[in-house]
This record gives sequence, C-alpha cells and structure tokens, in this order.
Amino acid sequence: MSPTRGAPTQEELDRAARHPAFRDLLSSNQIHDTADAVITKAAGNEGVDAGYFADNVALAMHQDTAPRTLIVGGLENAGNARIARIADNSNHAGDNVEIQSRFLVEDHFGPYRGTTYLCDAAVPAATDCRNRQRLEGVYFAARGTSIAAPRVAGFAALVRDKFPNLSGAHTANILLETATTMGLACHTGAARKSPSCARNIYGQGRVDIGAALAPIGTLR
Repeated sequence: MSPTRGAPTQEELDRAARHPAFRDLLSSNQIHDTADAVITKAAGNEGVDAGYFADNVALAMHQDTAPRTLIVGGLENAGNARIARIADNSNHAGDNVEIQSRFLVEDHFGPYRGTTYLCDAAVPAATDCRNRQRLEGVYFAARGTSIAAPRVAGFAALVRDKFPNLSGAHTANILLETATTMGLACHTGAARKSPSCARNIYGQGRVDIGAALAPIGTLR
C-alpha cells in the first residue's frame, strides 16, 4: 500500500480494513484459521514513518488484530551488536503510539548469499542433482523489512511451539515485553530498554528470544 502524506484518514483506514487480505486475518473456518495467528507485518522500505501507511495503522488499531500484531523494521549491521542500527531504507515506528507499542526491529539481510544452482527440471526430486545448472550472477542477498518480518514470525513460532497454550495475542505480547535495545548503537547504560533508543525509531526494540522462551512470573 502506498504511503499517505501524513497520518491516514479514517476513509483510508476503512479501505484498508476492507481489503481481502485484512479480512482473511479475521477468519476462522475448517480450511484455515487465522483468527488467532500472530501477525508479523513488514514496516516498509521507504525510510519514513510507518504510520504513513494505512494498513500498518489499521492492523495496530483494529480491536481484532492489534493485540496480535507485530510491525517489523529492519536493522543494519545486526551481525555486529556494537553498531546495529535502524536501516536507512527501513520505515521507523513513527509518532503513532499504537504502532510504537507493536513495533520491533530485526536483521533485514537475507540468509542466503552466493551463487545459486538449480537441478534440471527432468530430474526427479528424490534423485541426486547431477546436472546442476549454475545461474550466473544470481545472489540471494535480498534485504528489507520483508526479510526482517519473517525472522520475527519464526521467533513467534518458537515461543508458541514451546508454550502451545498461548494465544496469538499472548505470544505477540511476550515478544514485545521481553524485547530489548541492548546491542543497538543507540543503547546506553545497563537497562534492557534504554531511553536513548527513541520509541519513534525503534519501538520496543529487538527480539530477545532467550528472554521470550524463559518462564515468566512465579508459580504459587
């Protein structure tokens, strides 16, 4: 969806909520059940406020999607914890407090880099690939929030696999509550979430999967 010049109008939000993809997130039937799924949404790659996009705002504010929505920005240099920062092309959390409360950042580089090979189409799947075709100059070095968002989806799947009784909303909130700004270039001090990492840029920070998978609270 294209960005608006500022906060989207109510008409634009209503249009986003009527989109078939949005309506599908509210559905529950025998074929598929997305009504309790964790929603990970790429923030976008225009380097602007994520709140300029009606679909981001609609997801973060709609009563049936907001509790389980995670809007994800991209990090540069995420492999070097000392200098990881919001990527120049990544949209940031912006001034919308609902988006800030649902916003996470994660590495935005693709995991696959190098020359790609394909098997001959005639080779059965169970057969060794002996006639590989090299795709010259093809590299899976993709980057962007569309790479960062599925990383967070994977973290959500890990949490829900370990704690299968959690709802989508509970899973999303665990990732948000245990997120940290430690390891980001903006971080100062010893707190898990440093005030030097502006909420309108980093939202709740980066996923800390170790903390998310640890028991929360005490038994009585």
